[in-house]
Amino acid sequence: MPGGDGAWGALVCTGPAMALPSAGLLPGVLLVADALALVLLAPLVPVLAPLGVMGVWLEAALRFPVLAAATWLLAPRRPSRATAAAVTVATTPAVFGTFQHLLGPPGAGPGLLAAAAPAWLGVAHAAAALALLAWAAPPAPGGVPETPGDIPKAPDTVWRTLALTWEERKVLGAAFLCLVLAIVGEMSGPYVTGKVLDAIGSGDGLTTGAVGMVAAAGATSVLFSGCRGSFFTLLEARLRQNLSFRLFSHLVHQDLDFFQGTPAAELLAQFSLEVPRVCMSVPTGANQLLRSLIMALVVGTFMVGLAPGLALLALLEVPFGIATHRIQSARKQALQRSMMEASARTAAGVQESVAAIETIRIFSAEKEEEEQHRCNLAKELKLKQQMELELAFFTIVHRVRGDWE
Repeated sequence: MPGGDGAWGALVCTGPAMALPSAGLLPGVLLVADALALVLLAPLVPVLAPLGVMGVWLEAALRFPVLAAATWLLAPRRPSRATAAAVTVATTPAVFGTFQHLLGPPGAGPGLLAAAAPAWLGVAHAAAALALLAWAAPPAPGGVPETPGDIPKAPDTVWRTLALTWEERKVLGAAFLCLVLAIVGEMSGPYVTGKVLDAIGSGDGLTTGAVGMVAAAGATSVLFSGCRGSFFTLLEARLRQNLSFRLFSHLVHQDLDFFQGTPAAELLAQFSLEVPRVCMSVPTGANQLLRSLIMALVVGTFMVGLAPGLALLALLEVPFGIATHRIQSARKQALQRSMMEASARTAAGVQESVAAIETIRIFSAEKEEEEQHRCNLAKELKLKQQMELELAFFTIVHRVRGDWE
């Protein structure tokens, strides 16, 4: 709105930018401290090596105090997850050494990091740096502020969402039952097919019962997979109905000061974007979590029984996949939040311009209003372009992982 000292000429359109994480120095400090700790532990290698798994864990316990003490060198800028990072760096070699001892070939015992090649130290710290990047809360891009500092955030949002979901526990239980039956049918398909092929190879021939078993396994998987999706869709619809009603009921009981300080466009954006996103994330997350958990348990059991070495190799890929998904989810949430706030800002600007059209005409500020609206639209466009670029990047990463697997 006009009325400032040359404020109309100071409009600047800025695009999305990423700030350096506060924990940027932590990986380097941990690497130097760990190298020093391994030098000090070198005389103890002859004592720890004969202990096998116990020696590896003793080495981790001796490295941890040095790593934890090194994190305090960053005070008062010490990151909040510095202790967790030190624990990760100290225990990662011991954990994978233990899996190698349990799942590897006979006689393949874990090795001490102090006696290993320096490259293994770099690998361990690269995994820790990736974990720090995955768990760090990324800043909101585009210069769009998040929740203002004078507005407290709800500390129990997750628990409220889970409590709201628990009210639909019957639908969730039915979806879980269909999920289990669908996985049973999916896993029994290859087993039944193998039995039929064995019967054909032994000369028994193809019987009607064998064909019926294969068809039943496939039909079970398809039928209950569809039922699972239907129940999760029903859960999403009921969550949206309940959450929308509760939010509206809470809104109409607010004080008048709340409505005077909150633009109507922001409230509309919250209802039109946040409610569907929350109601979609809960069923989708539960569906993926339960399916992945059951599949991991079943497939992992078969892999360990058939080829322990391959199971260990597949286990090494899991942290990278988790970190990639974590980074993608965090970046997607930050960009969506910024996109929603930018859209609300653009809509609020349009409403203010329409409401004050007479004042704009009096001061001949049409060009300034057009420039302000152009800047708001440019910010939205840049955010959308960044979302598409990051989506393309993570799609390439997922396809590369799929080809590697």
